[in-house]
Amino acid sequence: GLPHLGIYRGHLRDALAASSNAGGTIHAYGVKVGQDKSFGNDNGAPLGRESIAREALRRGKAVGIVSSATVADAGTGTFLADAPDRKKYEAIALQMLEARPHVLLGGGEQFFLPK
Repeated sequence: GLPHLGIYRGHLRDALAASSNAGGTIHAYGVKVGQDKSFGNDNGAPLGRESIAREALRRGKAVGIVSSATVADAGTGTFLADAPDRKKYEAIALQMLEARPHVLLGGGEQFFLPK
């Protein structure tokens, strides 16, 4: 048997299947959000809590964000940023840099370099 078992239910508040931005928000914050525009927020409304990555940084823990896609994309960007639109890559990248994670590794170099 399994002496310790945790059940994870990653569905949204209003749907069974999640978009990557809403799903990333659920993973990063541990709360159910709505489907439409949630990216580190609940359809634009603040969540009233920190993401697990921001909490870890505040507590002096090492944090790394690694992606095989654009690192500012929805699945990883939600851990360090919130945005009104998942396509606001430059604003998301800036928030990720300002959070000062120990490792930030992935694609999307163009969003992190000056123009």
